[in-house]
Amino acid sequence: MRIAYDVTPLSHPRTGVGNYILGALRGMVEAAGGEHELVAFGPVSVRGRRRLDQTLADLPVSRRVVTVPFGHAVRTVWSRLGRPPTERFLGPVETGWFLPPPRPSARR
Repeated sequence: MRIAYDVTPLSHPRTGVGNYILGALRGMVEAAGGEHELVAFGPVSVRGRRRLDQTLADLPVSRRVVTVPFGHAVRTVWSRLGRPPTERFLGPVETGWFLPPPRPSARR
């Protein structure tokens, strides 16, 4: 199974939300046991990209991180419009934990 997970909050200084997301991602990696592909995804700024890369350095996850100017603004607008679909950047995924949501999975 290919699971996408929005790691955008990890591109900011970590607070409660970022710590929760990182802990959940670590738990998913452990639960997947190498049987499923976890894809860390999110639009981030240049500065946020550096922070995100450092945070994810020890995790065995694929990355589909898009570096854009004004990453937070881009993500906010994108989550409201829901376009383009996330699959444009990720390819097919069975499930995802991010906004905007992916198209319905072919496995459903």
